[in-house]
Amino acid sequence: MAQTQSDAAEAARAQNLALVDVVEEGRLVSKGTDASVQTFKVRTLAVYKGQLPAEAEIGLPTDAANKLQAGGRYEVSVIGPDAGTWLARFTRAVPAGKTTEALAAHWKGEIRKDFVEPPCTDFTTAP
Repeated sequence: MAQTQSDAAEAARAQNLALVDVVEEGRLVSKGTDASVQTFKVRTLAVYKGQLPAEAEIGLPTDAANKLQAGGRYEVSVIGPDAGTWLARFTRAVPAGKTTEALAAHWKGEIRKDFVEPPCTDFTTAP
């Protein structure tokens, strides 16, 4: 069963949920022979759940890193830090007209829903 892709589900799963400005692209961190993480330096504008320092380094898998652009504002759900880098689970660009207060109200509402992942029913017995 695929994970539910709703804001309530993300709010329930998130360790740290925040609004950030991307300051600049950072370093590329190798995570083995076939994996790497592209980092971005960010300025934290608001934290809706958990914590995130005022200045942080967020890492995304390189194939997802093209979603972030320097100068952009993003909602992020991050885990970590891992060796100083907060690893992104979820990122979404924030439209230019959306205020920090409106985003805070949205995420507070989603967190209050106390989302519970529906039980998985599409399993089969192993041979």
